[in-house]
Amino acid sequence: MAATKKAKREYSPEQTRERLLLSGLKLFGRYGYKGVTTRALAEDAKVNQASIPYHFGGKEGLYRAVAEMVADDMTVVKSVFYRHAPLIFRKIGGRKALLRKVVQKSVRRIVRRFLGFRDNAADRPAFIVREYMEPGAGFDILYDRVIKNVHMALTAMVAAAFGLSEESDEAKLRAHALMGQVIAFGVARPVVLRRMGWESYTEENVDAIAGAVVEMVLGALGLKEREGNR
Repeated sequence: MAATKKAKREYSPEQTRERLLLSGLKLFGRYGYKGVTTRALAEDAKVNQASIPYHFGGKEGLYRAVAEMVADDMTVVKSVFYRHAPLIFRKIGGRKALLRKVVQKSVRRIVRRFLGFRDNAADRPAFIVREYMEPGAGFDILYDRVIKNVHMALTAMVAAAFGLSEESDEAKLRAHALMGQVIAFGVARPVVLRRMGWESYTEENVDAIAGAVVEMVLGALGLKEREGNR
């Protein structure tokens, strides 16, 4: 990967670290850990190459720090959804109306958090997907801190809807299918943008996506309201 030289300027230590993290997020997501050099990282961030070992100990340290940053960015989902989700779904059990409301709120939050609407929002899903394709130390961090817990929460959701054991293969596979509906909007972002005629994922667009995903999840779980009950 050819690195393009860009003019450098002076930044504070905090600004330098932040710029390297954002460049790492972008480049590791696009090219993978092996496809990125420290020179490319420094030039993209417009900082001195020596800043990488100074702040992170080297390329691997920056890569791990990026994974930690992405995991930290999911803490809103963690706090409002999956930390206590399995217990919540167990308590709800077969109460379909209550389960429907919790599913609607939970899935919407996951979609909004995964897709986001910041300037570099596309880089986060890209980094996660790259780690799915080429699992490394970054994947281990994401799995242990985020993915495993979200998957367990979705499995509990499926188990509650169908009266299954949370440890059953059926519940886990159905949960994975639900998770894939969200991930698809990150992986296939260019397709979605072109088909919808959107320039980017704005807050309004992400809300529309969330609404579609919620309806699909409710249908898959057998929780959609009948027309006469709306």
